[in-house]
Amino acid sequence: MKEYVLTVDVGTTNLKCIIFDKNGKQIAKETLPNVTEYPKPLFAEQNPEQWIFNLKKITDKLSTLYPQEMESLTCVALTGQMHGPVLINVDSLQVLYPCMIWSDIRAVEEVKVLKDKFGEAYFLNKMGNLPQEAFTLPKMLWLKNHEPFLFKRAIKLVFPKDYLAYVLCGDVSTDYSDASGSLLYDIYKKNWDKDLLKELGFRLDILPDVVDSSCIVGAVSREAAGEFHLPSGLPVIKGAGDLAATALSTGAGVEENVSLCVGTAGQLLFCSDKIRKEVLGKLYVFLHCIPDKYFYLGTVPTGGSALGWFLSSFWGGDPDLFWQKVGEIKKINTDRGLVFYPFLMGTGTPYFNYQAKAAFLGLQVNHKMEDVVLAILEGIAFALKDSLEEALTTFRKVERVILSGGLARLNIWPKIVSNVFNLPTYLVPYVDTASVGACLLGMEAMGLSRETLFKAEDFEGCQFLPEERYAEYYLRLYSFYKSKMVSVLS
Repeated sequence: MKEYVLTVDVGTTNLKCIIFDKNGKQIAKETLPNVTEYPKPLFAEQNPEQWIFNLKKITDKLSTLYPQEMESLTCVALTGQMHGPVLINVDSLQVLYPCMIWSDIRAVEEVKVLKDKFGEAYFLNKMGNLPQEAFTLPKMLWLKNHEPFLFKRAIKLVFPKDYLAYVLCGDVSTDYSDASGSLLYDIYKKNWDKDLLKELGFRLDILPDVVDSSCIVGAVSREAAGEFHLPSGLPVIKGAGDLAATALSTGAGVEENVSLCVGTAGQLLFCSDKIRKEVLGKLYVFLHCIPDKYFYLGTVPTGGSALGWFLSSFWGGDPDLFWQKVGEIKKINTDRGLVFYPFLMGTGTPYFNYQAKAAFLGLQVNHKMEDVVLAILEGIAFALKDSLEEALTTFRKVERVILSGGLARLNIWPKIVSNVFNLPTYLVPYVDTASVGACLLGMEAMGLSRETLFKAEDFEGCQFLPEERYAEYYLRLYSFYKSKMVSVLS
């Protein structure tokens, strides 16, 4: 019986493949790193051909270790990092330029041009978001200004997960979530803003078709089947951007939930059935992978990567020992007087100041590694609470936090979150939330059960409640953090 789903996640840090059974249970997982190059200040690039190399190696290993499951796949479902343009020549099958991933912020001047030429209201009233360097449109404009020869070819714009679909089955399309993350797509009318593109001097045929996230976009070609050890004719499911897939799998759409996912970056996710204009320009808004739904995003660009930065910059020993020591922290020390602003790559929401710098306040000679680590984790939570405070001015009352991402594996992190937010916090029973979301979309496409959707009872035994002592401590510390924000942002 064909009862397995293979998910492929083109993440910022890794390319990840997981085999799920028909009940959503993980059977196998393999990952390989996606190396990011930083050739100049503000640049952050990945080579899409490396994603393909990683996929070949992983599927080769899976076919060796799990031959029966790989032969019994019902579909392959995709997800991946958002915003980064992949420009392909559909005649020669070549990738024309490295993918400028979301953290690439070189397009500073292009953002200024967009704001000056069209005005901020234009983008808020069509795309729901203000121009930011992370979005696709400023990156495309930078390429047009600095690499104009690219646009003289038979070129198509797709996104990371879409490029894999193109390689697997020849499909050139994207889904609504990735389209809405481009700053090129009118989220009200649900179509590409061709007038904007024309005004900027782009060819209109560069744009891909937009389809539902659960759409079957093709079948694995005979050539791809041989390269990737997949059954020829295997259905390929379009899937969604990783944030939309995470929102689906963590119950962000359930009434009174907020999903908090901290991996490389930190993200706060809400869902709604309408566009709430009161928070436009304060939170990001995108089209969901669920039809006729939207999801709102609060973010800090350096989430768990802030710990990675500390490790690489100041830890001289074995990295595994570092993570072991961090994992052993179980108590919140309230006598430190140390605050961290995690703006190593700017602030994200609600300030949208990507030129802001990180800072420690109160650092003294008596502080130990554990004190600094706690301050970093607290700073991440405070930065995300800034976005929650904005959301609470418009959204219904939030009653619980659903916690996921790499930091969720640390013993101390759920305790910090529950007390900073002063809300019950539930730990999802799986780590790879975007992959689970892709699996659910694959199941829907193939008519399988979606029993792994969020249910409150799934989180029994994974609940963390605020403690009055720590909640009051963090209320005072957060107030201090806010009082010094102006000096950090200036």
